[in-house]
Amino acid sequence: MSPVQHYFAPRKDTFTRNILCSPSKEWYRKKTANYQPLGRIGEASDIAKLVAFTVSDDNTFMTGTNLTADGGLLLVCSTFKLDK
Repeated sequence: MSPVQHYFAPRKDTFTRNILCSPSKEWYRKKTANYQPLGRIGEASDIAKLVAFTVSDDNTFMTGTNLTADGGLLLVCSTFKLDK
């Protein structure tokens, strides 16, 4: 253990996600896809892949980070309204 580890508590990575949809909500998927910069809403597997990376051996230097998985929505707008 390095001397630095004695002074700092371990930090946790956090995740911010956008809309996720299950296959049973196809009507919702079609309605909201137009509002997403990538043209689709997220799947649970998208978040699972992100989490798998953060706990893998490939992640050797990232700590205390908030990872946003929103398909680019945060970049283009902070709010959106669905048509009724």
